[in-house]
Amino acid sequence: MNLATVRLMAVDLDGTLLGGVGTASGDIQTELLSVIALAHQQGLAFALVTGRNLDYVVRLLARYPVLEQCLSGAVTEERFVYTTRQGSLEPLSEWNDQMLQIELEALSIAQRYVAHRWQELQHLDPRLTRHQIENEDDRGYVEIVCSTSSKCRQVARALQDGLPVGLQVMRNIYGIKIRSQAVGKGMALEKLGRLLRFSPDRILAIGDGENDLSMLDGHYGFQAATVANAQDVVADCIRRNGGLIATQPCGAGVAEIITRWLDAQGRLVG
Repeated sequence: MNLATVRLMAVDLDGTLLGGVGTASGDIQTELLSVIALAHQQGLAFALVTGRNLDYVVRLLARYPVLEQCLSGAVTEERFVYTTRQGSLEPLSEWNDQMLQIELEALSIAQRYVAHRWQELQHLDPRLTRHQIENEDDRGYVEIVCSTSSKCRQVARALQDGLPVGLQVMRNIYGIKIRSQAVGKGMALEKLGRLLRFSPDRILAIGDGENDLSMLDGHYGFQAATVANAQDVVADCIRRNGGLIATQPCGAGVAEIITRWLDAQGRLVG
């Protein structure tokens, strides 16, 4: 890893940028915002890479103008790409339409598969729910929500066994998405990086969950880091690839990573 060469920091939201000790799960720590602003002044660009939708990201940026001012782009729903222009997120329309079409083509297979396995899955987690089933035909994937993170792991493992070709199981804490294998954060971040004219080795991807692995596993050539609360499979991936694991969880961990970047530039936070 060579932090000194990083020029774009691409950060996951839930469990990474958001939350931490003494901070609500949907909030950003004040200290982290200060470090983001300082690093941006020193030439570091930022992007958000999340499974959340655009509306959520827009609301988040309205709450935190400092983050909005430092943002160069975003990936939402693990597939849609946006760049920042004149203070707003502008969609890469052709790409986003293509990603949605790819998912819609795989949707009926995902729906049939989940319906076929549903009774079995409910034996693993009786409180399992299918999230906003009425919106599946618009968003292009099936999402289910588990009662606990441990139940979520069990359900995800069960779904992997017998998964139809062309689908993937994407897990993040309590939620599981069954969707086309042709989408993911890694592919979308690569597209965003090209738009912003950053080569992959100049991009540092930071995430904590299994749905972040496609941008952390080295396949696209990004540098990678994670926070102390990362899922075991993520921490193992980062270690194998020589990445950075912060000693602090969530937002404090991201602040730690940014501070390491500042130190690598020969500048101290002060």
